Amino acid sequence: MLRNELYTLERLGADDSATPAVRFRVRLDPSHPLFAGHFPGQPVLPGVCTLDMVREALSQLEGRPCRFAAIRDCKFTAPVDPRRTQELELDLTAADGLLTATAAAEGIAVLKLKASYIPLHG
Repeated sequence: MLRNELYTLERLGADDSATPAVRFRVRLDPSHPLFAGHFPGQPVLPGVCTLDMVREALSQLEGRPCRFAAIRDCKFTAPVDPRRTQELELDLTAADGLLTATAAAEGIAVLKLKASYIPLHG
């Protein structure tokens, strides 16, 4: 779990548009040691970390831990350089075990995801 070390997560509420998406703000710690190795001199947020952020936001939305059952479509559309970008916005729409999510940095989409998920007990 990288939450509260690599990033913090804050639920902002419903998106301002007509969609039922819920928006979250992610704040990155650009000094986290992960960036020293990924990649030295040219840090990039690993895609798996972005997926972890979405899963954590989904768990917060559902009120209990969740895991992805299947990732149906996942596109990383732009890199996130933590030296330039320390905030991401996540928009999640989740219902009946299906999730649609986007992550954006400075208004530019960096992730588009469609997945199924399972809320866990506990």
